[in-house]
Amino acid sequence: AVYPHCLEVMTYMMERHPKAGILLCATSELDLFYPIELSSKEAYQRSFIHGKVMSNSPLTSMYKREAFEKVGSFRGDKYPLCSDWDMVLKIARNFSVLIVPTGLCFYRVHQGQVISSTSDRYLRHFTDVIIISFEALCHPDCPLPENEKRYAIAKILRGAVKIPRTEIPYTN
Repeated sequence: AVYPHCLEVMTYMMERHPKAGILLCATSELDLFYPIELSSKEAYQRSFIHGKVMSNSPLTSMYKREAFEKVGSFRGDKYPLCSDWDMVLKIARNFSVLIVPTGLCFYRVHQGQVISSTSDRYLRHFTDVIIISFEALCHPDCPLPENEKRYAIAKILRGAVKIPRTEIPYTN
């Protein structure tokens, strides 16, 4: 859910950072002073190598129209459960990423979640996130140098292998 001041603060921040194509609320990097504007390379490094700075939900994101028009629309037909992740990576490849403090909105967990570790859609979501990440890292305009791309791909694969079987839903 969004607090009443959320859109006002997000808009204010975006207006002060004209090079940013997307705004994301921080997840857990509390030792930093916000807002932080990351170059494409820095955003990819923080997401694929050092942490998960761009793995926010769509609720905590704001897209600049110019960025959206440049990279194209969401690919919901191909990735119905995580087209937002695809969009974030496409924009981050072409524009800087603005990170603002947490607390503008909150993530409400409820039984009807589209994605949860107990839903039948979890495996599809997880698989699509890996595919989208590979596509982004293998894209000719990926901002990472080759050695960092290889490291990021290996890290994704190691993470995929470590998922406990109890977190992968099976249907009969």
